[in-house]
Amino acid sequence: MAELGSWRLLVDGQHPGAWNMALDEAVLEAVCAGAVPPTLRLYQWTPACVSIGYGQKVAEFNLRALAQEGIELVRRPTGGRAVLHGEDITYCLCLPATHPVVAGGVVASYRRLAAGLRLGLARLQVVGEPATAVTGVRAPACFLGCNHEELACRGRKLVGSAQWRRDGGVLQHGSLPLSGDVGRIAFYTNLPADEQVALAERLRRAAMTLEEAAGRSVSFHEVAFALAEGLAQALGIRWEASELTSAEKERAARLAAEKYLSEAWNANR
Repeated sequence: MAELGSWRLLVDGQHPGAWNMALDEAVLEAVCAGAVPPTLRLYQWTPACVSIGYGQKVAEFNLRALAQEGIELVRRPTGGRAVLHGEDITYCLCLPATHPVVAGGVVASYRRLAAGLRLGLARLQVVGEPATAVTGVRAPACFLGCNHEELACRGRKLVGSAQWRRDGGVLQHGSLPLSGDVGRIAFYTNLPADEQVALAERLRRAAMTLEEAAGRSVSFHEVAFALAEGLAQALGIRWEASELTSAEKERAARLAAEKYLSEAWNANR
């Protein structure tokens, strides 16, 4: 791809779920307004949090069981199915809808971005395989199946992604489990106990962590910079390490309070 200039890189810290989603939306608004360049934000979640897809029913999850273990729940603005965050790295890429990287629709843009993620994984000595067809199933958890151009390793899903297009902008979320039990999310669903066990086993067969794929423990910062370098190589961009603006933080505070922490947003749809 032709040289596309400098983009902003935010290697962020660990935040609660509502604040993470509010920050992502605030960044998208700033990008759409031309206040900041296209932006990649890489971050983690503390405390652990289940993020459900925009159209998913919160009733699929046992809120009491989550609360007992100090796990939050938040609805994402992006689609897809639920992800249990806490031992993963999440990326959020925000671009104007007119940008050539996201031209041609969702699948075409997934393909371009997946090429960069694959190069990032290669820097970690992990071979990412793009899904060539939709293999997802209707289940509570994202990592049970692959969507277009999501990445697998040795036939098991490794990176889940989802996209949101609105008001002249495109936001793509993605999650890469670093370690832990990819089947754990099953035990916070409202499925009967035997079905939870079966779902957990299916998830463990269908997905894997980066630690398993690489055969070693890999730190957040090592993965963050590998993914950023892979995307820069694939897209023909240069990163400018930066920080959130005061306006983005102020907007995120309002979005967190008024939207992502509200029952109206997180309740059933």
